Amino acid sequence: MNDYHVYDVFTDAPFSGNLLSAIPDASALHESQLLLMARKINFSETTFAYPTKNPKGTAKVRIFTPATELAFADHPTFGRASLCAISGAQAPK
Repeated sequence: MNDYHVYDVFTDAPFSGNLLSAIPDASALHESQLLLMARKINFSETTFAYPTKNPKGTAKVRIFTPATELAFADHPTFGRASLCAISGAQAPK
């Protein structure tokens, strides 16, 4: 199992925002595992990041609900950007 983080976004009070799960490095996961993990975690969105190939570039991020992959969603994008800011990583693309 990969490491993952749980974020409570859009709030300044614990347990009162939107939950978001974030997998920092999904490069070892098989394509078929992404939706399975999102279903198992069962949050409204789960983000999967892949390391950048260019140190000055941005990371690739994929967003899944328990049912499908999303092309874009604001809640997980902002949450993932916060994770990057905290960790010092490049912002997601």
